Amino acid sequence: MAAPEKHTVVITRSQLYPEVARPGPAWRWTYDYTVDGGPVCQYGTGLASLRRMLREKFGARNVDIVETWKQQPTGPAV
Repeated sequence: MAAPEKHTVVITRSQLYPEVARPGPAWRWTYDYTVDGGPVCQYGTGLASLRRMLREKFGARNVDIVETWKQQPTGPAV
């Protein structure tokens, strides 16, 4: 029996400014994702539900989720 294929999902986020004033942070985030370097899929504003959907779709052990804003910058120290 072959092992299930492992998928890499890269999630990016963009600021979405509300049309009206509201308490809390001055912005909301929208999330997009790509699977194995494929086309960009637009998701919406729910990061927790996006993670849950991806784990259900691919299996929790068969998906690596990379959130780009959490990665440490690489390059020479200044």
